[in-house]
Amino acid sequence: MTALEVSEALDIPGNGAGPVFLEPWHAEVFSLAVTLHRQGAFTWSDWAKLFADTLRDVPAGSGESVEAAYYRRWLLALETIVARKSLASVEEMARRKEEWRLAYLRTPHGLPVELKKRPAIEPHQTHNHSHDRRQASRPAPIAISPSRLSDAP
Repeated sequence: MTALEVSEALDIPGNGAGPVFLEPWHAEVFSLAVTLHRQGAFTWSDWAKLFADTLRDVPAGSGESVEAAYYRRWLLALETIVARKSLASVEEMARRKEEWRLAYLRTPHGLPVELKKRPAIEPHQTHNHSHDRRQASRPAPIAISPSRLSDAP
């Protein structure tokens, strides 16, 4: 069996010349798994077994494209192996996802979503020196248009 036949049998999206990334996050999650492997976070055989199990056990969603289902399951397998290897906790990953979700909702249409690093807080900055409660800064509410809600991941 050729590599192309194997990729077709496994439902790996491609164009005959190799994998295809239809969304930027597909390429990013793919490269993250490869990078973590190369850095020694897990063996490729551990990854391949977990990913194969995920492909077998997690069905595609109703109406989900082959590409979307494939990379959604790739991400699920990556999150699983990251948690199993204690590279990040499930809670840390959930918190980061929420930060990305909020960044997405705050980003005007057509602009890249940027997740800014939080600045390090110096010990003397942890106390609000303004003792007048009326002047204390408060986070602004997030405005979400109904059309943006339907586009949210």
